[in-house]
Amino acid sequence: MSINRRRFLDRVRNALHRKTTHGQAHIRYEDLAAAVAPDVSADVLGILAASAVEANIHMTRAADHADAGRAIAGIVRETEAEWAHQDAVISWDHPLLERLNVKCLVEATGTEFIVTHADHSGPLTTEDRGAFREQVMRSRIGITSADYCVAETATLVVRTRPGQPGAVNLVPSVHVAVILASQILPDFVSLYALLEKQQASDPDALAHRMTLITGPSKTGDIELVMVRGAHGPRALHLVVIDDLT
Repeated sequence: MSINRRRFLDRVRNALHRKTTHGQAHIRYEDLAAAVAPDVSADVLGILAASAVEANIHMTRAADHADAGRAIAGIVRETEAEWAHQDAVISWDHPLLERLNVKCLVEATGTEFIVTHADHSGPLTTEDRGAFREQVMRSRIGITSADYCVAETATLVVRTRPGQPGAVNLVPSVHVAVILASQILPDFVSLYALLEKQQASDPDALAHRMTLITGPSKTGDIELVMVRGAHGPRALHLVVIDDLT
């Protein structure tokens, strides 16, 4: 059992004050959600940084939005295409990413920058889907944000919305995620509690697909040899904008 998993289970057991049988905690979701109130202002950046190293995530702390934009431009300059057809960078249509001036900075490197615009006029046509598929397939880097980040395991919590398709963080060879420090939660107990409160106030709050991402894609299926990038991005960069000071 990994250190992070043991620490997480210990926190759950302590929060619920439950006895265990053969090392397993008896936990109901309703109890878990009510056990610990989330504290998004907690100083968890140090924990996140340590967890990111363990999960093979390249974490960068940015002082402000402009600093984050420059950091992403640097990642673009330093990242070589894994495949010959990867000549672009694709980004979510997201208000946080718009503030980073990434488009101008990336295009200044001579790289095409594509934004996945939300279309609320109706369902996508076959031609639209084909065009998007072509765009994401030739992008070497996908840039997204996230709803939350769990510091204890450096796990990104990502919901898919119009203009923010999951293919952007799955298909390109490199995934760059940008979050605010105020989006960091200390652990999964806090995440579950927060989601439970959101669901209670808005029944549609969890209607979108939610993906948990911990590090780049990796597998050890073949002769127990660890291979990165087999089923998704081979590298994950996390840019954290410090908005707590």
